[in-house]
Amino acid sequence: MTIATASPAQLAELSNFVVLMRAQISTLAILMSKMNALNAAWQGTISAIIGTPAGLTVTDGSNLAGAVPLTDSQVATLIADIQAILTTYNTPAAQQLYASVCGPGNITG
Repeated sequence: MTIATASPAQLAELSNFVVLMRAQISTLAILMSKMNALNAAWQGTISAIIGTPAGLTVTDGSNLAGAVPLTDSQVATLIADIQAILTTYNTPAAQQLYASVCGPGNITG
């Protein structure tokens, strides 16, 4: 089967899927923009404040229900995860694709 041979119902299903996918790509691009800002802060000052992670508790004021305090080691692990995501999915080519898919104004937070 191809798009050319799909039934009207299948084409409608595909269209609905693409609408949902575009919305999620927009959300992903916005999230990666925010992750990029976190990474810049990490590289600018936060990594120097933590130094070598030693399992020490980091005080924060997030007030997220059920969230437990983080250690400096966990913060370092989480930023490494963010950096891996950015390296893999926030390339210049990916950013261009996201802008094409969603419109440039829909990928910034």
